[in-house]
Amino acid sequence: MFPEAEATGQQPNNTSASGASGQEEPQNPSNHNLPPSAALTDVEAKDFCALMCKFVHALGFGNLDKDLMDQHVFRLYPGLLSHHVDNIEAGTSASDDLIDHPPSPNTSSIHTQVYHTVEYVEVGKAMYDYMYTLLRSPSYQEKTQENMEGMINEFIRQFPRLLITPDDSVDLPLFNAILQDKPNVALRFLNLLEETKLANEALSWRNNDGHTALTFMPFVAYNDDVENLLKKMLDLGADPSMADRHGRTVIHYAVVKRRSKILEIICAHMQQNGKLETLYATFKQKDSETNDPLMLAALKVKQEQDAYDAGLRFPLTQQALDPLDMKEQEESSIYLLCFKTMIDYWSTCTMDPIPDPLKVFLEENNLMMLLHHVECMKHSKRVCIDNCVNYFSVF
Repeated sequence: MFPEAEATGQQPNNTSASGASGQEEPQNPSNHNLPPSAALTDVEAKDFCALMCKFVHALGFGNLDKDLMDQHVFRLYPGLLSHHVDNIEAGTSASDDLIDHPPSPNTSSIHTQVYHTVEYVEVGKAMYDYMYTLLRSPSYQEKTQENMEGMINEFIRQFPRLLITPDDSVDLPLFNAILQDKPNVALRFLNLLEETKLANEALSWRNNDGHTALTFMPFVAYNDDVENLLKKMLDLGADPSMADRHGRTVIHYAVVKRRSKILEIICAHMQQNGKLETLYATFKQKDSETNDPLMLAALKVKQEQDAYDAGLRFPLTQQALDPLDMKEQEESSIYLLCFKTMIDYWSTCTMDPIPDPLKVFLEENNLMMLLHHVECMKHSKRVCIDNCVNYFSVF
């Protein structure tokens, strides 16, 4: 990628050096043919590789590219912004600057075994040379935010494995972006992963707890950006049946976190792509507490009903709804909607009856009318809205 510069074969003219003539000794022309990374020691080259891994992880936290580059790269490696020959001849050391100004402790640390190897000396030098070249291209002479984002995208395309280098928790930059509720940053990473043919590897990656990028999705606040990210992940092959070390899949967590929309999108995607058998198997997949998603939803509905009986929540059904209470009524019934969604797809997936343990639980807790409650709720809301329209139409 960055071929070694060929020696020119020219030697300095020692006979015309300083002394009697008073002329300065000319610089060795071969210095000008050295790559910028010639200013780095092997340790500094490995440190630069690690620093760029940390930098990409920090992007996942939603930090501004320009500010992050100024703080974590240019300050530690000022040679990127100056002529490398001057650095070589002056004997400056990036290691000294790293000691005086260590990287921010808020930046994710990278596994030592990832970069403390001989091969990462060459990777670090290649990264340094490429960054040096990018900074001198006409597009990036001005370090504007837009230019810096473009430069970072180009840099990642050149070294795409930065996106699948884990931190100490074995989380990828994509994971950080999701957990920090930065769906736009996560989508940017995902697009780069798709471009560089690494999306499948990233979406199959598990951290120390067995989480994948997909199982993290129910943990973030739902909005249109999250929906676009979720659909993109599914289109690129994210597997909803992958479970963490507790045996829970994204469908389990969608129920626990009351993300009925995420559950609906996943179910619809699997149906549209002919994966109903996998969806059916996921509905039956038990976690470490022996709860499948259907049972988990039923348990949550029961807890919700108990809370209402204790005077803490709105009822699951209400025959006459006040329009002002509709939003709270809807929020209080999300577990019920999750259960209804899964039952609907269960009937689509198979002719099998409801599992016996679930049926017994519903019978024992007077919850056999769950589906009827959902229909009553929809009907009562429709009647209430129609009544409101008729009332105001009088005026």
